[in-house]
Amino acid sequence: MFNKFTLIHEEVDYDGTVTQNKTTVEFNQDNVDQILEKMESFLKAVGFHFDGMIDIVNHENSDDNFDESNEEDFTWPEPPPLPPISTNFPFDNNMASSSLPDTVTVTVK
Repeated sequence: MFNKFTLIHEEVDYDGTVTQNKTTVEFNQDNVDQILEKMESFLKAVGFHFDGMIDIVNHENSDDNFDESNEEDFTWPEPPPLPPISTNFPFDNNMASSSLPDTVTVTVK
């Protein structure tokens, strides 16, 4: 028997619409340290940047006197700006207007 993990990240627009950007990572792992390493790599792959590493801390046996009031509030990172979309499509003056498409779909990946 083994443990199977599936990590999913979907980008969602501010209006709640799910974009086409979806990252899914599946892995089998039983070792806690390796599970945390894979989760850390996943978070970095989807755009989170942090110094340090993900770890499990036992607060009851810790000598560090952990104080949760000093923790920073988490904020989602700002998405990078989209590249400019060119509107300079080649146009042939001899083309009949009926041959032009009704809609144009631009996908940015």
